[in-house]
Amino acid sequence: MNGQTSFETARVIIRCEIHSQSPAEFAYGTRGTSITALTAAILAPHDIVAVSKQECIKCDYSGPILDDRLEYILYEKVDTPKSTSQLLGSLKHHIHEKCPDCSSAITLPINFVCAPNMLVLEVNSRNIKIRKTLKFVQDGKSIGLKVRGLIYHGDFILLLV
Repeated sequence: MNGQTSFETARVIIRCEIHSQSPAEFAYGTRGTSITALTAAILAPHDIVAVSKQECIKCDYSGPILDDRLEYILYEKVDTPKSTSQLLGSLKHHIHEKCPDCSSAITLPINFVCAPNMLVLEVNSRNIKIRKTLKFVQDGKSIGLKVRGLIYHGDFILLLV
């Protein structure tokens, strides 16, 4: 393709594809774009990545399993975790519903359908500990993911796992 390397050819193909999906966010020319938005567009899942279900904090109530909107990129919330493993272990949606059986609080934990081959964490805090391996428990099993790289952009870090 006009003397381009395979890397340059792949870059052009990907750029055309994401531009067609969102021309305003991924405009042609010299205008920059968000590295997080670019990563999310490239890693957008085609299948269901995670599921969630309502669980009561006091009784045995459990709601139906729901497809979740989780993707392969996770964003650090306002209630900053102390480590990336703690961030992975605390995936949940905050809801205001009460248990239909006992009126206690309901949680909505998120579980991956299967351990992802690649995961990206956007880290906004300078106080979070980043280790070479992230560990979390899912369905009673310990999952370990190795950090593959870091992308620094401004005061933020994208952690490639």
